[in-house]
Amino acid sequence: MISKAGISRSCCAIQIALFLCVFLSSVFGQQKYRIASFHIQGAKFFSSDDLLKNFSSKQGDTLHEQLLEQDINNILKKYEEAGYPLAKVMIEKIIPHDSSSLDITLGIQEGGRPRLIAVKVSGNIETDSNIITREFFLAERPYFDRNALEAARNRIEHLGIFTEVSPPELFIINDSSVGVNITVSEAHSTYIDGILGYNPPPVPGESGFLSGFVSLGFTNIAGTARNASLDFRRETKSAQELSARYGEPWIFGLPINANISFLQRDEDSLYTRTNFMIEPSLILSNGFSLSASFSYDRTVPGSAHIVYDSRSFTAGVQAKLDTRDNLAAPRTGFLLALGASYGSKYVSGATSFDSLAARSLAVRTLGFDGSFAVKTFSERFIFVPAVAARMIDITNGELDESDLFPIGGLRTLRGYFESEFHISRYVIVHADERLMTGHSSFLGIFIDYGYLWRPTTITFASETLYPFGYGVSFQFETQLGLLSASIGLAKNETIDRAKLHFGVIKDF
Repeated sequence: MISKAGISRSCCAIQIALFLCVFLSSVFGQQKYRIASFHIQGAKFFSSDDLLKNFSSKQGDTLHEQLLEQDINNILKKYEEAGYPLAKVMIEKIIPHDSSSLDITLGIQEGGRPRLIAVKVSGNIETDSNIITREFFLAERPYFDRNALEAARNRIEHLGIFTEVSPPELFIINDSSVGVNITVSEAHSTYIDGILGYNPPPVPGESGFLSGFVSLGFTNIAGTARNASLDFRRETKSAQELSARYGEPWIFGLPINANISFLQRDEDSLYTRTNFMIEPSLILSNGFSLSASFSYDRTVPGSAHIVYDSRSFTAGVQAKLDTRDNLAAPRTGFLLALGASYGSKYVSGATSFDSLAARSLAVRTLGFDGSFAVKTFSERFIFVPAVAARMIDITNGELDESDLFPIGGLRTLRGYFESEFHISRYVIVHADERLMTGHSSFLGIFIDYGYLWRPTTITFASETLYPFGYGVSFQFETQLGLLSASIGLAKNETIDRAKLHFGVIKDF
């Protein structure tokens, strides 16, 4: 983090180095001197031993001004990380210990722990400055915390309305207050996002088909960070989906967001499913959030009559901790999300489940997502392991096709057809090694491994699978937007069975 305090520290350290050079040259000549001892006075938050243990300059070493300057800067950095950015370090005394060594005493003024009371924003053209400043929770007058500043920056980036958000720069207001400057670059607020994939014929002699989706989105309506999207998805020859979503941020000026969504899924002769959902969420500091969901689900059987004619009412909760620095291509940070839901499913009408007609079924789901980004070999090689797990259970009845999770494809299990499996429980592990070529660009290889299971019911047999997919992936920024793709193979398949998926975000 660049700050005025940091500039002052550098100047102070340079003055110290010059002082030492002049002092030693004028008093002791050009002879090199050893360090007989270090003493620190005035330290309260840290002990002297704690501050000295990481010094590059050690007792008995030859005194080097540059090393001492580095050690003093490290003390100041340590205090800043602890919330004391106004700390000062001075040389109190340099006393000859004998003819070839010196005793050095450093004095520390820790200063008070300042509060953050101001945020100055630059670079925003249409976006209201309040959209940015509210992420720092200034109304709470928080104590200065470098980790909290970085978390606020991450939240601003996660809004998806800026192409770049600079690190906060500290400035001093008085002995008890500080502020930060932050610069942003606005992204286009309207986009078209599309993914197109070719699926080779599942059975020899049949023809292949295209699958994918198209999304129209508005990410910063009238500069307020409100967003909306309309999506159309075609997963297989017989399955398609239409959905719409609207997001309202910071309701009534409180850190509470709300999303409203609509979804309709058509599985041709199997069923048509319609879903309405409301998802309020509470934003907490340092990437932590709590959310709830309330949904209504209507399933109408198709001509095959192998699913329930049903209505469902479901409520759920989720906790999420997200510290990733870039959602599209993280280099550092992690995601942990755990959610559960409970609902009542009311069955009616004539189906293959006639014995269950007009009954109420209890439906429970549990889900977990985790991912982590870590640097390997160098700054540009990033390893991104991830895991996704889901389960659904029903009492007083059986699961039907509309209850199951569709698995396979770009978002769940690469190397397999879109929605190739319909499963009630799964655990999928992803491992990606990426060579970063830009802020959100990379070339990579991946491995996906899964455990998939579903029970025996009146319409389908039980199934336990251990799918394995592998391949290459890439993502890069173009004038059209962000292009991402993967080429994947399932285990024991030849290259002519590879599945290709790619997506592009186009601004206009």
